[in-house]
Amino acid sequence: MNMRLLGRVELAFFGVVYALITVSGASVLLHPPRSYGYVADVLTIGWGVLQLLAVVGVVSVIARKPLWEWRVVALVACGILLYAVVSYMAVSAEGFGHLPRATDITALAVALGARFFALWRKVEQAKIQARAQSGAGEGVV
Repeated sequence: MNMRLLGRVELAFFGVVYALITVSGASVLLHPPRSYGYVADVLTIGWGVLQLLAVVGVVSVIARKPLWEWRVVALVACGILLYAVVSYMAVSAEGFGHLPRATDITALAVALGARFFALWRKVEQAKIQARAQSGAGEGVV
């Protein structure tokens, strides 16, 4: 598999991930789950709003703007982590039956964190390349 095709597959994958997270965030805001009790309402609204920011991830993937994606992915991961916190609250209140969901959600947040750092590396490499290109033309008269 060549690198160009691999890059397209990666973009398509993350585009779908962000789209699904956007749907989740919108769903939470439109029809908040009540199974967690009213103590978690603020956290539920928080996770919905932060997940809804994944729409920027969808747009950034389509527009091929990794800087946009980099700026929003950490916030989206925080939204996923809020959902994980609520799920861990359910584990402590209702038992280990909620643990698989809580750990799966945590794994998604960690994966999005890894995406943040991969994008950070790309952004830093682009800055270095831009500096090198701008510096290369300075000595020419």
